[in-house]
Amino acid sequence: MLWQKAWMESRPRFLISATMVIGACAGVVLFQSAIRVRVGAPSGPLSTYVGYIHKVVYSGGLSALCKILILILGLGGLLHEQEHGTTGFTLALPVRRWQLAAVRAAVGLLEMVALAVTPALLIPTMSPLVHQSYPFSQAIQFSLLWIAAGALLFATSFLLSTVVTGQYTRS
Repeated sequence: MLWQKAWMESRPRFLISATMVIGACAGVVLFQSAIRVRVGAPSGPLSTYVGYIHKVVYSGGLSALCKILILILGLGGLLHEQEHGTTGFTLALPVRRWQLAAVRAAVGLLEMVALAVTPALLIPTMSPLVHQSYPFSQAIQFSLLWIAAGALLFATSFLLSTVVTGQYTRS
């Protein structure tokens, strides 16, 4: 029941985040030729498809977007529930507070992993649609880096949303 409760509370944030990442990945791949021409990259890191994906996705705008979305995933918690008057229900559940926090953290980390793995699945899969290829192994390596960095960002956001109450900890 705790897992379902944690999922239901974070589901809107996760679905919006996943939609944004999927849309950004699709746009980066499907409109790659137009973007590369507009940027005017006859040489340099954008001259190859692999370099373009690395620059735009893994060290550019999509990376920054994912960092922001991961921070947002960590928001919510008991202090937020107190503002809405639902803390009584949550605390009446036959579990300890640390269990509530642990399940909420675990669900958030799983959602963060799903966001980090999404580009690794979409980009190599969609690349043949534009007659290009991107190595799956390289995408997985970058996703592992995103998972490591994302865990730190999520932990920071989760800690702050657990300790600090206010308008910036809303779900």
